[in-house]
Amino acid sequence: MKFFDYIITNPLMWLVELCYKVIPNYILAIIAFTFLVRLILFPFSLWAQVQSVKLARIKPQLDDIKAYCSHDWRLLLKEQKKLYKKEKYSTFVTMLPLLLQIPVIIGVIRGIEATGILAETPPNLLLPLLSAASAFALCYVQNLCNVLAKEMKFFAKWSLAIFLTIFSLYFTIVAGVGFGVYWTAGNILAIGVQLICNAIFNPKKYITYEILPPPKKDKQLAKRQKQKQKEDVARFSKAKKNLVFYSEASGFYKYFKGIVEYILENSKIRVHYLTSDIDDQVFDIKHDRFHAYYCGPKKLITTLMKLDCKVAVLSLPDLHRYQYKRSIVNKKIEYIYVDHSFCSLATMSRKHAYDHFDTIFCYSKSYNEEIRAMEIYYGTKEKKLVNTGYALYESLRNKYKPKASANSKQTIIIAPSWQKDNIMENAIHDIMNALSGTDYNVILRPHPQFTKLFPRKIELLKSKYGNVFQDLATDILDADILISDWSSVGWEFSYATNKPALYINTPMKIMNPDWDKYGITPFDVMLREKTGVTVELNEIGTLKDKLEALKEIKNPRAIIEDMMYDNSKANQIGGDYIIKAVKDAAN
Repeated sequence: MKFFDYIITNPLMWLVELCYKVIPNYILAIIAFTFLVRLILFPFSLWAQVQSVKLARIKPQLDDIKAYCSHDWRLLLKEQKKLYKKEKYSTFVTMLPLLLQIPVIIGVIRGIEATGILAETPPNLLLPLLSAASAFALCYVQNLCNVLAKEMKFFAKWSLAIFLTIFSLYFTIVAGVGFGVYWTAGNILAIGVQLICNAIFNPKKYITYEILPPPKKDKQLAKRQKQKQKEDVARFSKAKKNLVFYSEASGFYKYFKGIVEYILENSKIRVHYLTSDIDDQVFDIKHDRFHAYYCGPKKLITTLMKLDCKVAVLSLPDLHRYQYKRSIVNKKIEYIYVDHSFCSLATMSRKHAYDHFDTIFCYSKSYNEEIRAMEIYYGTKEKKLVNTGYALYESLRNKYKPKASANSKQTIIIAPSWQKDNIMENAIHDIMNALSGTDYNVILRPHPQFTKLFPRKIELLKSKYGNVFQDLATDILDADILISDWSSVGWEFSYATNKPALYINTPMKIMNPDWDKYGITPFDVMLREKTGVTVELNEIGTLKDKLEALKEIKNPRAIIEDMMYDNSKANQIGGDYIIKAVKDAAN
């Protein structure tokens, strides 16, 4: 510590003595010394304020990165670093005032102990209480004024305030009068520094969004989830299972429904259905061979690792690549992937998304071509490809009933995808302006994943378009015209209703940077051009004309149908394959 004393402690004590020569009272001299220290550190505090405002300004972008890249922490860090570099933000600079104060505090304590300047224990609790009060006052002002503190959770903010208050009380008693005076004066001056920094570099001038505290958790729901998960996972673990389905949410059951019902009707196999939605519709199914269980996303990690069955059916890609792994208990499980949309596997999923599945249910010839192309490119194992078709399309087609009256007011449903730069983020205000004054009933129906990941964006959109805002329960078949971006919901609509859709050319949804190396042409671009009308972002002002152009597109269903396998037999083909796979594995 001699070196530390030489470069830190001794200069600080020299400065205290200098103040004492000007003000021959050590309490006032230490206060003056504290003022000088804060004055010297003020440029760093102001610099940190600038960086804090930068961080708060880019917070929405950081939230987007976290939402879109949460599956891959390496990609998350890469994208954050890229944004920091672009905005010239430095985490180190934000922490600099605190880092500089630490050696100063240590130096003051050591200097007071060595010189004996007001080193005695406070004669009463007045100074320790003043020190504690000043610490709490500083935390209070920072919680109100600091741009980053406003987004902290209530417990985090005020638990830190209470800790620093108690710490200040205790440390003033232990460290002596001199340190207590320094600490109390430092806290009071820090309040002034915070207010001055806010006045010089006012966050309100640079932050265009409303800073809101983090949303509160539903404690009752969390308690219900915890209890049901405990009971269901225990029951799931004890059950003897041959066939397991896993679903992320209630809305995903529609992708399994026909296959599950076919298996129950045409075999004696028990279906064990694991879901991460406590209110999943499957809990209402009454069948003696259908068993539903709730398991939250975190618990699911270990539940899947300990899975023991013959066949597992998932619509969740990226198996064994991130947190959700293949079983370490039973390595002979056949994992079947059932896609939850009809789209290009090469562009719409991350690379290696299907490497660890054994079997893929294919909806069209393009699925076979893309899977085989990816296997060749990466040198991965060849998977079983079952040409099932897509049962959901057929059920939607059978469900659709044309309007009784062609003269009723037409409905436009805007149903985008959830990827970055989708309609809700990139074009919704222009679209709504273009549709204002038209004789259409307009409905906004955001993607459920977008609603889940970006609740604040949804709240802002609801505040502006609340009268036309509806959730996923809105049936796209109720639309006369569907507007989308790169979502496959447009093809669902066109197949079911035989009506064309209008597609906004937001930046193309590319989840896989390797897609153009496979030597194949994804069908997405071609299909949207043939079954609807596309609109560039700079053409949204002409949306009325584009809506008229939809009338020129005839029989889009036939174009989609020509690409796909027999959708009417999808449940039978998929169900028969699973039944046979379970029986073969049991023998």
